[in-house]
Amino acid sequence: MAHLTTYSCRNCGGVLIKDQLQEVLECPFCGNAYDLVRMHSDEYLSRAQVNMQQMEFHAAKEKYETVLSKDPQNFEALLGLVLCSGKVQSENELRTPEKMKDRAFDEMMAAAKDAQEKAAPEHAGYFSVLYQLAELSKRHQLTDKRIESLSEASSDKFQRFAAQDVVRASYYSLICVLILAALATGGSSHASRAEARLIIKVIL
Repeated sequence: MAHLTTYSCRNCGGVLIKDQLQEVLECPFCGNAYDLVRMHSDEYLSRAQVNMQQMEFHAAKEKYETVLSKDPQNFEALLGLVLCSGKVQSENELRTPEKMKDRAFDEMMAAAKDAQEKAAPEHAGYFSVLYQLAELSKRHQLTDKRIESLSEASSDKFQRFAAQDVVRASYYSLICVLILAALATGGSSHASRAEARLIIKVIL
């Protein structure tokens, strides 16, 4: 037996009855239509966030995609898809490159690029910087692996290379923090994006 849920029409106050499969309700009294996904987008996003905290990335992705099916430029849902693709639980992990080890960087970069194309103009720059931040995190991880391999070598030459890479890894860590700071202080403004891009260019 189908589960029924009732709502009230905001226009005329009529009773709206929804079964489990409906996504759109039409008031039988005034004809006003309601998109249930749009009505409950905040609920979908909240549940997706819980899934993310529990590392249930597939379940979270489904909820973000549901929201985007009705609101293609929803910033929170686009960001959620990017984080899901990288197996990253939250933006806070991006502040510390050491926490970003063994993430799906290539998938995250691809998702960030896709989000940049689909986002509203005022949000596109955020995803551009997020792409470059994921790229830096990937390079940071590769540098860490190189440090580990070089530190096992006994020659002075390799030890010098390892010391140089330690500095480089620390530098990348600082750069990642600076980029997040630039975004935090300026949001997705043009000045903020320009500052973040300038920081990135310094090391590329």
